[in-house]
Amino acid sequence: MSDFFYQIGNVTTNKGWNRPTHKSVQSFLRDPKISHILEKYDDVLLIGGFLYAKDTWDLDLYLILNWDENTDWVAAESDLDLLNDTALNYHDLLLDIAISKKPNMIMTRHELIDHNKGKSIEDFTAPRVEGDDGHLVKLSRIVKIINGETEIDYNLIVNQSHIYGNVTALTDGYLCLIDRSKMNHNDKTKELIMRTLSSDFLNNLSYKTFLDMSYPTFLNSRNKLNETIQ
Repeated sequence: MSDFFYQIGNVTTNKGWNRPTHKSVQSFLRDPKISHILEKYDDVLLIGGFLYAKDTWDLDLYLILNWDENTDWVAAESDLDLLNDTALNYHDLLLDIAISKKPNMIMTRHELIDHNKGKSIEDFTAPRVEGDDGHLVKLSRIVKIINGETEIDYNLIVNQSHIYGNVTALTDGYLCLIDRSKMNHNDKTKELIMRTLSSDFLNNLSYKTFLDMSYPTFLNSRNKLNETIQ
């Protein structure tokens, strides 16, 4: 493989990753190195592209935690580092992890169309639904270098950008609170909503439920998509 370096938070790797599969994600979630982390949070939810009938390069996870002023964010950052290290260096998986108070919440296709009544699809906006306060806790630092060429190098805490929302450091390391409460969902999410065939779609899947799923059951449960926006 080409000369490769990747960093997320405090974790680094020289290995590339594969697309997540039912088998590889099950193997990762059953790894005894992370079992105490999965049990520590109120739930761990699979969200995002892995729940759709399409290819994706990463596995999106929400760690559900009703945090407050007494939350140990240093310990939380260590949790995210261990999850990333285990996924990248032992299971060839790329994670996109956030700590959230609530499950992933987005509009249905019908709700999105109704909200944008009278507009062309190009002008549609996807606001946050009631109950979604737009606050996520994530790692701020990502670096990706291939053959000496830097493709990604940013730190959300240092390089503040309106694209990501308001960012506040939570530790002396790389953990930060991202406030997107005043932001609409991005075009990628809007397109995914418009391509989803069913209004009763799978938006969150508890890791415990996923671990009980056979491969055929999981395939049948994934959200089906139109090839294009209808």
